[in-house]
Amino acid sequence: MRDENKWLYARRVAGALGYVALTSGDRLTVVNLQSPISNLHSPISNLPPHFGPVRGRGHALRLFEWLGGLQARGTTDLNAGLRAHAVTGGRPGLVVLISDLLSPSGYAEGLTRLAARGHGVAVLHTLSPDEVEPPLAGDLRLRDVETGEPQEVTVDGGTRALYRRRLAAWREEIRATCRARDVHYVPIETDTPFDRVVLYDLRRAGLLR
Repeated sequence: MRDENKWLYARRVAGALGYVALTSGDRLTVVNLQSPISNLHSPISNLPPHFGPVRGRGHALRLFEWLGGLQARGTTDLNAGLRAHAVTGGRPGLVVLISDLLSPSGYAEGLTRLAARGHGVAVLHTLSPDEVEPPLAGDLRLRDVETGEPQEVTVDGGTRALYRRRLAAWREEIRATCRARDVHYVPIETDTPFDRVVLYDLRRAGLLR
């Protein structure tokens, strides 16, 4: 449920941002980084791996249909996807990455490539509330939903406190990585109404007019 919730939330935010772009007359491309950009069709669905480039509000319904048809499976190589978009993504513009950044390959190199190509970049770091404050206690056997690997853990007050400190340090590390590349960093949680993210948080960050 956690990852399905993040996936649904990410697509809703992407849809809202895309709609704003289309109604503002901006040129819009949306890329599914789970599939190689060079492929004609995504290996995890029958949809093209990207939508656009298009301009004009008349494309909004097709955008929503495309987002609704995407599927989330397996791991994503963020660095590879971002590097590919830096090369093939066309003329420089605003690139908004919506991700939990839980990619084994990392993300920093990809952000560097985008910035070097002249793109303005924003990272919407998307986590679910139970990732920020896990509702777990006792002896547990957890399984990674992407790799399937099990892990035995004991969760008590000390473990929770350590988890919070490491999460805060991880977010600060991401913030510093973004700052060093002039990338906007916006941490969001999926219990935040997605329209507030678009209409308030992103405007406050100077990403939307």
